[in-house]
Amino acid sequence: AGLRSVFVNHNVVIDPDTFRPLSAVTKRHDAVYDARTSAFKRHELAAGIDSLALIAGYLPMRGLHDDVYTRRIRQLLDGAHWYNDPYSPDYRYLTPPEVNQALNECRVGLCLSAEEGAMRASMQYLLAGLPIVSTRSKGGRDAFFDPDYALVVDDDPQAIARAVQEMIGRNIPPETIRARTLE
Repeated sequence: AGLRSVFVNHNVVIDPDTFRPLSAVTKRHDAVYDARTSAFKRHELAAGIDSLALIAGYLPMRGLHDDVYTRRIRQLLDGAHWYNDPYSPDYRYLTPPEVNQALNECRVGLCLSAEEGAMRASMQYLLAGLPIVSTRSKGGRDAFFDPDYALVVDDDPQAIARAVQEMIGRNIPPETIRARTLE
């Protein structure tokens, strides 16, 4: 139609004042996966990680909750720490500052879906200073990835677990990841 257009990844609207490194927070978990419990998120790929934390989006009212999948994942990842378990009687969405606090208690952020848009959690990880382990994907979440702090690996739980350990071993200061992402 002759109109000028500009590509803008929706992750540019994540609030950098909310998602940031918190230096006084102790790291408690090797990896975190912030994702609703839907099959396309492929939580099972995190099964090789010994110290895993999960932040769950629970959307039954929009038809975006798969009860069979969620129960299977809870059983498969029975040693994981849930910041907000979808089956807990006191389940609630975490506020953005609570999500940032949880991310800062973790060393690496996970991105495991094969197809998805920009994946808001990936930008939250980066702004909080977490390196990322991702599977190959379509949809644009890798727009802000840098090979220094984002590894893209095969769809294999052991490859993902090894990549998490590699990112931990790189010991990249959170402020460096954040600053380079903001650039």
